[in-house]
Amino acid sequence: MIDSNYDRINKINIMNMQNGNDIIKGLCFYIDNIKICDLLKKNIKNVRKANPIVERKNKLNLKKKTIDPEKKSDSIKKNPCNIKSLRIFNTNIDINAIILLSKILYDNNYSKLEHLAIDCINLENDSLKYMSLSLCNYNSLKSLSLQYCNLNNDAIKYIIDIVIYVNSSITTLNLSGNKFTEEGICSLFESFLLNNVLSNIDISYNMFNLSSPFIEMLSKIIINKTVEKKKIMIFLGKCSLLAIYDYVYMHNNVELRKYNIKHIVINLI
Repeated sequence: MIDSNYDRINKINIMNMQNGNDIIKGLCFYIDNIKICDLLKKNIKNVRKANPIVERKNKLNLKKKTIDPEKKSDSIKKNPCNIKSLRIFNTNIDINAIILLSKILYDNNYSKLEHLAIDCINLENDSLKYMSLSLCNYNSLKSLSLQYCNLNNDAIKYIIDIVIYVNSSITTLNLSGNKFTEEGICSLFESFLLNNVLSNIDISYNMFNLSSPFIEMLSKIIINKTVEKKKIMIFLGKCSLLAIYDYVYMHNNVELRKYNIKHIVINLI
């Protein structure tokens, strides 16, 4: 566990760990400015019997002593935590770790985290639900990555809650390698119309094809974002190039750049 007296850490990567819950707990102690020395004091118990004569003298001394305001302020003063980037990759954590992390971000008003990545972790819908409750009211986060987390369409509504938050500052959203179908992706795309800052979306390697509803929803985003004169990059995986090219031909203000057969970047300008 890192003592909160050390405040120079701004990026933490937790990768390939088995005791993920314990690490998240220690991290939350650090973010919450709980010092190790304070925890040790709580664990020390006085087992000696109280001496009545000594107790009387101590009470008299306490009445005479006055607290210096400067010392009092020093005892309350805590060094701020400066973590701006947190990545948890292929680490064994469960819903308890997610709840603890969510409470630190929301209940304790930690407002410096800008980049959060939880990748290659089997996230349950309940875990994402608790996370969305904190992140949907969190206006400092700029990028969110949930790659290969085994998420399906049931998790889309919690991601939408984060995306449509009125004060959202998320510009990059990475949801590649999950189990979203066309229905879930269309619902997610519809929520993008209510977000004014999101500019990079990666939904490659999911379980959908370019059907008519998908193309229709994609066209709404293109028209909407083009009218607003904003740029948006959408990464698609395993797509039919012909369907996108047909649509691009109809909208000359869309720049299409093909990187390889499985990845396409649509850059709206």
